[in-house]
Amino acid sequence: MPEYSSVRRVQYLGLAVVLAVSSLGAGACKPGKKKKKSKSGGVTTSQTSPAPTSPGTAPVQDNGLANKPPKVILSQVATALRGATSLRAKGTMKDGRDLLAFDMTFTKRGAAKGKVRGPILRKNVTVEVILVNGKAYLRGRQLWLAAGGQAAARRMGSKWMVVPGKQQPAGGNLSMNGFAKSLKPSGRVVKLQPVMLRGQRVIRLMDMADRSVLFVATTGKPYPLRVAQKGGKQVMDFDQFDAPVTITRPLNVVTRP
Repeated sequence: MPEYSSVRRVQYLGLAVVLAVSSLGAGACKPGKKKKKSKSGGVTTSQTSPAPTSPGTAPVQDNGLANKPPKVILSQVATALRGATSLRAKGTMKDGRDLLAFDMTFTKRGAAKGKVRGPILRKNVTVEVILVNGKAYLRGRQLWLAAGGQAAARRMGSKWMVVPGKQQPAGGNLSMNGFAKSLKPSGRVVKLQPVMLRGQRVIRLMDMADRSVLFVATTGKPYPLRVAQKGGKQVMDFDQFDAPVTITRPLNVVTRP
């Protein structure tokens, strides 16, 4: 029977997104063009065309962020996040020496579901994660194979394991309010030239302490669309804001593998 120490690392993989968002990440994408400093403290300006729209559809309204200082942009992003009902976070991040890949959907009240892939006992495994009503649940054949071999995988099958009470995550960090609070930068923030991201015009903010870059929509609601770290080698993308999501406690739950 696998020990809890064998799966303890997986119990927090669902929180990786929240940790990576803190301080706008731990690295940065280098801007494609050299920045021009202005009298307003390192703010760059440029003229770009608005995002294209499909024939027959009304253009998405510019939200005016491109001309705002970084402090105002971050404030408006935080306000938008607090009002969001859900979002999806997908990408990669470093946890110590380990590279984690994730695809998680979060809701306003701190529930979440999705998949995280990372090393467990020196093996890369994919784990399904559900966080709801203050409890975390895990499932994954690869996890049980790594932790306890074929016997554990057969015994667990498609069952979910609830994380022991003392090791439950702090649900408040997973709420939209928690995401908004995590936007506090580590150092001085400068504004880079607007660019296009996934067909949408965005403004970029660079945290000069770690040179990470936050991409913010300049049309529609000012949602954060990407955090780039480590020269672009670690990227978190955010989408599906306000999509209808239902997350419930899984069935067939056990307390230990």
